[in-house]
Amino acid sequence: MLIMIANVLDANNLQSLRDNLGKTRYVDGRRTAGREARPVKRNEQVDRADPLLADMQD
Repeated sequence: MLIMIANVLDANNLQSLRDNLGKTRYVDGRRTAGREARPVKRNEQVDRADPLLADMQD
């Protein structure tokens, strides 16, 4: 289920987030999956070591 929450980010913050997501390193999501989920997990996620991650979390 997805829940939409309006006006969480202003236009400048949203654009900055989109720009950073385009520059960020992504890794195989199975890296963080548990033993049972690993065989079926098929996604990419931001590399936790990427310095842009901290900027996007602020």
